[in-house]
Amino acid sequence: MIRNFAWGAIVVCFCSFLAVSPSNDEVMVAAREGLPAFLKLVPVSNCQEYGFPSAEAIKYCTLGKPFQTLSLNPDFYRENLKAGKNYLMIGKEWRVPVIYDSAFCSILIVAGAESNMKAQSLSGADLARQLQKASRVVTPTDDFYFLRVFQLSADFFVDAKTSSLAEAAYIPLPSAIEAMPALRGKPSFTLGEVLSIVKAAITRPAKD
Repeated sequence: MIRNFAWGAIVVCFCSFLAVSPSNDEVMVAAREGLPAFLKLVPVSNCQEYGFPSAEAIKYCTLGKPFQTLSLNPDFYRENLKAGKNYLMIGKEWRVPVIYDSAFCSILIVAGAESNMKAQSLSGADLARQLQKASRVVTPTDDFYFLRVFQLSADFFVDAKTSSLAEAAYIPLPSAIEAMPALRGKPSFTLGEVLSIVKAAITRPAKD
């Protein structure tokens, strides 16, 4: 089982900082400052359990482009879907890939507002691999988001080529496909399609 490390003391970092768009600068500063404390907790003798293939990977890893977290707002759950209405909430939490030799090893979670951002945890080797697979074919300059449907434990990678999330591509990760079989057979979906499929999944009668 991949363990989850909570925030700890800051130590000298061996991880390099990859350039990202200016909108992600403060996220990356917090990630760069907070990551060493979590890496220090990874046992070298058992580093594969945490997503790192070797001790060298821990020492020379890099930070990738952040995925900002999205969720569905309360209106989505308490009313019928209305055309043109916004049902997304943009969270103050980012998932930052920890990379070695071009592979996503783990995920560093950064949370907070503006100058009060902090790294919160290091975990998610499986999620790291899933996000890399989903995002490897998109344009690096696109905005990256991570949609979590908490009620279904279902995740999506969201590739936004413009500033409009309504125009983004929603790519289901394995957890979403498992929770909603209707997502099988297509590589990506529109926001409207995702909302309809999620709504159907959470409102269908429970099996006896």
